[in-house]
Amino acid sequence: MNNKYDNTQIIFFYLVITLLFRGMSFFYSVIDHDESTYIIIAHELLRGKALYKDLFDTKPAGIFGIFAAWQYLFTDTIWAIRLLASLFVALTAYFLYAAKQLLPNNMPKNAFGVGILYIVATTVYSMGLAANTELFFNAFTSISLYFWLKAHHSTVCLQKYGWSLLSGLAIGIGFIIKYLVLFDAIAFCVIYLVGIVCMNKHSGKLKNAIIPAFFQCCIMAVGLVIPFVVLHLYFYSTDHFDQFLVVTYQTTSRYSNVFDMGKFISFIWKFHTKFWFLLIPFYVAIANKQLRQTNPFFYLNNKAVGIWYVAVWVAVSVTGKYFGHYYLQLLLPVCWAAADVVYLPAVSNFVKQRSKIVIGIGITCALLVLANQYYYYIYQPDIPKQIVADVKPQLNAGDIVFTGNYRHIIYYLLNQASPTRYIHPSLIYDKQHTRALQIDANTELQKITDQHPRFIIIEKQYPTPLLGPILLADYKLLRKYGKDVLLYERIKNKLTIDK
Repeated sequence: MNNKYDNTQIIFFYLVITLLFRGMSFFYSVIDHDESTYIIIAHELLRGKALYKDLFDTKPAGIFGIFAAWQYLFTDTIWAIRLLASLFVALTAYFLYAAKQLLPNNMPKNAFGVGILYIVATTVYSMGLAANTELFFNAFTSISLYFWLKAHHSTVCLQKYGWSLLSGLAIGIGFIIKYLVLFDAIAFCVIYLVGIVCMNKHSGKLKNAIIPAFFQCCIMAVGLVIPFVVLHLYFYSTDHFDQFLVVTYQTTSRYSNVFDMGKFISFIWKFHTKFWFLLIPFYVAIANKQLRQTNPFFYLNNKAVGIWYVAVWVAVSVTGKYFGHYYLQLLLPVCWAAADVVYLPAVSNFVKQRSKIVIGIGITCALLVLANQYYYYIYQPDIPKQIVADVKPQLNAGDIVFTGNYRHIIYYLLNQASPTRYIHPSLIYDKQHTRALQIDANTELQKITDQHPRFIIIEKQYPTPLLGPILLADYKLLRKYGKDVLLYERIKNKLTIDK
């Protein structure tokens, strides 16, 4: 890897690699429940429904806006959303590369490696193949980092503050996708201020250096707030501003769980067992004295990146909810430092002397990843699509389907609206969610069953007992899919008798 490749070639290469390693997952109906929720809500927004009024979710509006815009401008399909996620992964890889290139003492192959590591890390597990929020706000975090480091290069105050404002705007867009990106912004500012202090504490110029640096951080904060303010102004212009305020400030404040040390330790352990291939070089990089001092502290050298890493750990743990896709936010600081092991003589010499072995290992690992994707996303039966194939020909005008605790993407595949405004199924039956939303699960379920859905789909057993007697009395089991998925149809004459 050398400087003869221009930016267009770099981003094209990243995109090709990303599509190669993610393409087989494009047509599978469900990889992650959250992704399905974003697809359905975006689809319904384009049909005129209102977010937080007609359609409810706890996420900020940014992710739904991105999905809806893509569905409107490109095409309204699942594979198109997976393509969009892939574009954001490649974009993140490129801006990590571009940001790394700004470091005073950096090799192009090292910068290129950061992007490759990120693409690989977001590909090996299903959490990274689904179009989760992390893949989108990570892109804006990497763009923010690029602008932040550009500001460090500037000697003219106006340019420095301009880059800082752009950095804030980028991470501000990430903020309205998911609020936890705030911790990345805090880490960038803390690292910069600590670096300024370390550089000037013995020179007698600390005061003259720290005040402009602090002002620069304030400019970044202003940029961060702007997208959030614009979002408020947009909802203020609608008739559902109050619902927006409730979700943004009240529901979000109740969303966290009580901290559980056992779950937290287990969460950390699982991250290390899943991403050991990245974490070994990462810890080597931040522990090695030579690598830690390769660049100045405020350029996020491998001594400073520990602050970023810890800040993101706080972010992914602060809610007390330990979902696997939260790990994706940690991949930015991990890949940033892990790529630096190429500076170590032992590593670089081994790669040069055993290049064929290294290439062979890389190809073998790539084939294993692709084989795994083939098995899960092509070879394995796609049950939601099977259900749609069975149900769709039987549907008459006005017939309603309720997906129960199974894959709600079926609404989208049937081009049918959800019978409840709570799109993600767990919002109704999960006790933590019902507490945060202050809703009664039985009341919401009764509203659904009062619509007399013709078909109901259940996986194993519905968590709320209310549905059991209704299924026994009014429905017949039509078909079983796999071991646990049950399709029920309402008894034809039952609705007439009830009326």
